[in-house]
Amino acid sequence: MAEKDEREDDLAKRFPASPAPPEIPDAPKIEVKLPPRAGAPQPGTVAPGGYHKLAVAATAASTFVTPIIVLGVGGWWLDQRLHMTTALFAFIGTVLGFIAGVVGLMRVIQQLNR
Repeated sequence: MAEKDEREDDLAKRFPASPAPPEIPDAPKIEVKLPPRAGAPQPGTVAPGGYHKLAVAATAASTFVTPIIVLGVGGWWLDQRLHMTTALFAFIGTVLGFIAGVVGLMRVIQQLNR
């Protein structure tokens, strides 16, 4: 038994006792504040898709005017290439452009009425 005590003393000299563990502070309290849901409208904001009709209405003028200008200028260019003295192709292009513009404008109006 004395031999056992000697071994323990020898080990205690070689390997001193470990220090006491430090006191661990309490974990911080975290308040969770989640961002608002994506689908829920927030006060003072525009509802999703709220500007859709405005964007469609903004294209109405260009939808009507662009085919008239493009087809009219195309007809005038064709009249110049064929050395026509009358502006027959320019007139036909303008009339076809007017028809295409009216059809496009009607489609825009249908989208606005949905």
